[in-house]
Amino acid sequence: RAPKWVSQRVIDAFVEKHGSWIKKHQDNAHTKKILPKQFIDGELFMFLGEYYPVYRQKNVHTSVMLKDGRFILDSAIVEAKKSFEQWYRAEAQKILIQKTFDLANRYGFTYNAVRITGARTRWGSCSSKRNINLSWRLITAPSEVIEYVIIHELVHLLHMNHSPDFWREVALLCPEYMHHKQWLRHNTRQIVSLLE
Repeated sequence: RAPKWVSQRVIDAFVEKHGSWIKKHQDNAHTKKILPKQFIDGELFMFLGEYYPVYRQKNVHTSVMLKDGRFILDSAIVEAKKSFEQWYRAEAQKILIQKTFDLANRYGFTYNAVRITGARTRWGSCSSKRNINLSWRLITAPSEVIEYVIIHELVHLLHMNHSPDFWREVALLCPEYMHHKQWLRHNTRQIVSLLE
């Protein structure tokens, strides 16, 4: 990416100068290919920033549950991906909505509603109708990262842009926000392909 005002000549010169660095990082990205989930014993799944192994078990009362530091998956379940997604969505519905309510109360924000979405490329959004939308995939991130995303969206209730005033307010409420943004950037591919 480059700003619109940068000429093609400057872009080409930059790419040529940094070509070996770009190639090295492209190669690294391809070698770190994320393999599709197989939902087998010992496979790891993220939840609230931690990894938990899966264990298949007979006669489980619910298709997926997190218990004693591991995901228990009913061995009779054929559509494991669908069951996992339903579990994640249910947890997101409980946890993300409650966190939004708590943070809004703590910092004096008033919103209309919170909706959990299936968005793959946006962690959250705030509409002009004062509705907060959060991707269920966010439930895999550490609690403090989730709080940053929610604060980000709540601040949009004051500033419907990413102006310096917006970022000042975010920094005031979440001083470590740059660290949390970096965590999301670093883990996006992994989270988006969570159940692929």
